[in-house]
Amino acid sequence: MKGWLIIMALSASNLLAAINSEIGGLKVAISEGDPRKINQALVALQLAVNQMEPVDSPIDAPSAARIKARQNIQQAIEPIKNELIELTRNPDLTVAQTSTTVLGSAAPSIEVYDALKDNLEKTKSPGVAASSLMALSKAGLMNDEIEDIAADRIGEYQSRANSDLALNLVRTAAFVPVPQATDQLIEILKSDDRIGPRMTAANAIMKLGPAGVEALPELEKLMRELEQNGGDFRDINTIKRAIMLVSSRSDTPQAEISTTTQTTPMPPMATPSQKQTLSPSPTAAETKSSPWLWIVGAILLLAVMGGILLKLRRK
Repeated sequence: MKGWLIIMALSASNLLAAINSEIGGLKVAISEGDPRKINQALVALQLAVNQMEPVDSPIDAPSAARIKARQNIQQAIEPIKNELIELTRNPDLTVAQTSTTVLGSAAPSIEVYDALKDNLEKTKSPGVAASSLMALSKAGLMNDEIEDIAADRIGEYQSRANSDLALNLVRTAAFVPVPQATDQLIEILKSDDRIGPRMTAANAIMKLGPAGVEALPELEKLMRELEQNGGDFRDINTIKRAIMLVSSRSDTPQAEISTTTQTTPMPPMATPSQKQTLSPSPTAAETKSSPWLWIVGAILLLAVMGGILLKLRRK
């Protein structure tokens, strides 16, 4: 047992050293001012952070081991917190999104809160908006003000002016509960005839549990439509589970979704340009892409990339 603890301590020490090394690389990139190099350094830093933080628990209900890892990460990146905050305002949206993601691992403070809130409220980038909401949740900075902002931005889906951004926030709300957005999510269920956005909204409502009970009639209506029109069985099962959770027929947490969440940069969402109706015809393009699948894929890809980078560095 003692030997195992020593091994674990050495492993944690090596991972922390990797984070510190990537922080040094980020400082060099910032001094050079090249957005491409800055983003590469930010991605490398996020990879090191991902390797140190275990994924043994949901992002919003971390285990003791995950909390300890986060504390060590917070201490490591504290010296560059101000630089990260400044990068979240970078005109290069890729840099802004990646730095926002990294900033979610910083110790909570009013400066971090203001920077993330400002991006969530004002950005026109779907990626930056989603990363800001996820980072606020990870940093333990969610409150009524943030939920109100997120709900307002999700409501922009109806105007179509920022529908991509709004739908990306809905995807994020499947991992970060936003009770204030219940009405906006119900509107997506009611007003869009494409299955993709409606399933995305249903996943966000499912995360609310009994707090999303107002959506029950629309969820039941969607399930009937799917069953009558030969919808994908996975979508039908998802809606059945959502109905169970919001109607308090089950107290089982949505572990299969939330435990896979990480704060890796979220890829751009697909534009909702192709109309897709509920009909017996196949809808594989949207119905097969539940929002958590591409996040899992991103996490696995980043983990593999991180392992390769570390091996190369050790040679």
